[in-house]
Amino acid sequence: MMTAIPTVPPAPLAELDFWQARPELEAIRGYALSHRASPWATLGVTLARVVAATPPSIVLPDIIGDVASLNLFVAICGPSGAGKGSAEGVGRRVLDLGDISSFAEHTPGSGQGLSHAYGHFDKRAGGVIRHASAAYLSLPEADHFVGLFGQTGSTLQPELRRAFMGEALGHLYVDPTKRIEIRAHTYRLSLVVGVQPARAAVLLDDADGGSPQRFLWLPATFEHPDMRPAEPAPINWRLPRFPAGARYVMGLARSAAETIDAAHLARARGGGDALDGHLLLTQEKVAAALALLCGEIDVHEWSWQLAEAVMDVSNETRQMIVDTLAAGAARTEEARTKRRVSTELAVEEATAARAFAAAQRQVVNHVLKDACGGCKRRCISRAIAGKYRIGLSIDEVLADSVARDYLSVNMTDETYSAGKRTP
Repeated sequence: MMTAIPTVPPAPLAELDFWQARPELEAIRGYALSHRASPWATLGVTLARVVAATPPSIVLPDIIGDVASLNLFVAICGPSGAGKGSAEGVGRRVLDLGDISSFAEHTPGSGQGLSHAYGHFDKRAGGVIRHASAAYLSLPEADHFVGLFGQTGSTLQPELRRAFMGEALGHLYVDPTKRIEIRAHTYRLSLVVGVQPARAAVLLDDADGGSPQRFLWLPATFEHPDMRPAEPAPINWRLPRFPAGARYVMGLARSAAETIDAAHLARARGGGDALDGHLLLTQEKVAAALALLCGEIDVHEWSWQLAEAVMDVSNETRQMIVDTLAAGAARTEEARTKRRVSTELAVEEATAARAFAAAQRQVVNHVLKDACGGCKRRCISRAIAGKYRIGLSIDEVLADSVARDYLSVNMTDETYSAGKRTP
């Protein structure tokens, strides 16, 4: 018999209302604040661990296409030293998994290696042996992704997109020892990545492929009170009891199903945003993880509403990162423009200086030859006319030549003769 579920108002939840909606959420918030960790980031880690501890046979309904996996990706966002690592540590401690934490923890590598978290080739058996069904991947800094994604022929990003959906992993290599193929919906994967806002481009640049929408973006910073609250008891979590069977498809609140279907219908008719589907699927996964955290085997209205509040925080956090990157790009472009203008100005000045010096040498040489029998301004001007058309003033050339003692001038008849120096 299903326990009565408190009704959560459909209006947007205030932050405190969110944390007080369920005792498990209150425990997470209190535990995080008692250790100066962000409650939102701690919640993300906790949900990722709940999902990692849930068998891959538990799936989401096939509202659009096939059933969907619970596999969850979380990005904990904040500047260096903001507490991304501490949130992950607190998330481990607040959730007491007892002896059910059967998932292995790894640092992600190449896309080709992702399937190796679940199976390996055994020469004696002559095939792939499954050694795990669940993995929790942790990457404290997204910078590591830059190197992985930048490798020639890297398949990590598309492979992670497949893993998010619970699709088959692995590649058909000629060498059977490298051919570790994992069937769809037979594995569980949670991924937690630490992201510095200014370095998040590696994840956001794949917006066309939908990678950013597959992540739950949660802040590592929080307005902590001056006084630390007392540490509450950790959550003694156990997987809810599911009906017997090879697979269990979680029930979904009617409002959630209708929202997902309406968004897909709009896209199918050529309207809507193609990326909305990923956002709603992420919300559905968060709602399922919240339900499991609170001991439920189906997504009811309350968990869908709570998941919507989490997605609001996620969208705000992701937009903050987008704005940070845009501001950084604007500063970079401004600096680049200044350097370009400065370079162009330097080139122009150098060109003008060379033209001036050449004209000056022409003037001095003309005076030294004294070809016209008396070097007045008009005579000198005719001598270099048509040779220098870059806004040169003959008066500036003559004045500078006199000042540098290249020429001397008789002020009585305004004739120029050779000076004591040569240019």
